[in-house]
Amino acid sequence: MRIYPAILSDNLEKIQLQLDLVKKYDWLDVVQIDIIDGLFADNMTVAVEDLTGLDFGELQIDLHLMVLEPLSVVNDFLSFKDELPVRAVIGQLERMSHPQEFINELKKEELKAGLGLDLFTAVEEIQPYLNQDLDMVQLMGVEAGWQGRQFNKLLYKNVHQLQSLLEKLLEKAAAEKSFDPRDIDILVDGGVKFPQLEELQQLNVDGVGIGSLIFAAEERGEKVEEIMSQLKKFSK
Repeated sequence: MRIYPAILSDNLEKIQLQLDLVKKYDWLDVVQIDIIDGLFADNMTVAVEDLTGLDFGELQIDLHLMVLEPLSVVNDFLSFKDELPVRAVIGQLERMSHPQEFINELKKEELKAGLGLDLFTAVEEIQPYLNQDLDMVQLMGVEAGWQGRQFNKLLYKNVHQLQSLLEKLLEKAAAEKSFDPRDIDILVDGGVKFPQLEELQQLNVDGVGIGSLIFAAEERGEKVEEIMSQLKKFSK
């Protein structure tokens, strides 16, 4: 299970401080940065183009787009994508008119393509897009758009439902000798603390975004080094 530090902020200086905090850990290779446009949720972060002046060190970026029409953000981003170490782009399915076009555009640019499902979105809505071009599905443990909210156990049910869909696809793929749905990673983001990490590891989730557990540690009077040491035990 991979650990992804998840950054959500409207302040570039704060983002750089958070990057500096995690980029020194050589067992981390990807950071997730949330982009919110004020339309998907009543919250707003920096825009993708604002990130170009930041120092990511050796870290790659997964962009999590909580925006109206993620494809339009991708089209804008492509004009300066060489200025950022982007590995993947995850778009929330709820505000996306053309999910397959979103996936196709990312694959054409040799980027990993992901779709996100909000906490109360029916998992079945992802089924038409579970094809060989989709690299990851991100399930939310909170309602998307804010950091620091309490984890909702409905997430576990959603993980089971998604795994069931992928298992059915696996049976079909074996019969038709088509793509292998095991190549689609299941990611979880939102509200995850250590008790949930243990549960998610047992569920064989592929990756987990961790935000406030890391970045609010100092405000809680905790040592970040100790938290990162514990997180490393869950990372592979």
